[in-house]
Amino acid sequence: MSYRKAGFNLRWPLTIYNLAMAVFSLCGFVRTMPELSRTLYRHGFTYSVCIGSTIEDQVALTWHNLFCWSKYFEFIDTLFLILRKRPVSFLHWFHHASVIALTWHAAHTVTAAGRWFSIMNYGVHTAMYAYYSWRAFGYRCPRWISMSVTSLQLAQMIAGVFIGRTIITVKLNGGVCHHTWENLYLALMIYLLYLYLFARYFYYTYLRPPTVKMSLQFPANCGTDHLADEAADENVAASQMNGKETAKPIKRKDKNGSGKIKQSTWATENGVDVCQHKDAKKIN
Repeated sequence: MSYRKAGFNLRWPLTIYNLAMAVFSLCGFVRTMPELSRTLYRHGFTYSVCIGSTIEDQVALTWHNLFCWSKYFEFIDTLFLILRKRPVSFLHWFHHASVIALTWHAAHTVTAAGRWFSIMNYGVHTAMYAYYSWRAFGYRCPRWISMSVTSLQLAQMIAGVFIGRTIITVKLNGGVCHHTWENLYLALMIYLLYLYLFARYFYYTYLRPPTVKMSLQFPANCGTDHLADEAADENVAASQMNGKETAKPIKRKDKNGSGKIKQSTWATENGVDVCQHKDAKKIN
């Protein structure tokens, strides 16, 4: 573990942390899904979001409780960003802070739909942290994999809004639903905002047409230096979401020992992220 001007090199701690979170999320999904499956099979979807029977299954209850506590440990994500001197976006810190508020409010009011929220989150985080661990280990994944992870997050938000709509329908029709109006308002507000933020991120990261084309000159380490690559990815997404046409150059030291500073950016060429350097020529 070394300290540079770019921040701490935390590749191995970051890899281990992400892998541990992926395994934990997978265990949580596997241990809570049977209870939800039985409830859906015996009583249907509406019952599963309105009647809390999780307490009858002590295994599922234990893992739902662990889910609540795990929201605090996920702030380690933010710690890694700070130590590596990476930008902490609004989407990042708002997501972590609001999830804690919603999760513990739902636990306090014994919200029946909480089983859905935790199981969906366990499933999405299994894929998300597995992807992060692979990236942290130093490999760049195909573009469709990162798109799939973000698509899963979007699907989770859409499902959360649909569950909220179902609860509103039941309560307005006089049915029994173990979900307070206060938690329902909080959940819908947060999930709708998540849906907007993740959809906006998805568009600016994967769908917006490229605005820069340059001839490519690859150095030996282009595409293999994970820390620099990830910083460039974040820089491109951030600059696009702020309405800029090109990413701000990222300074990095040349690995050949010359000590010179090279400027490099990432852009999209035929749907593939490619590394570009200061000495690249523009194509008119």
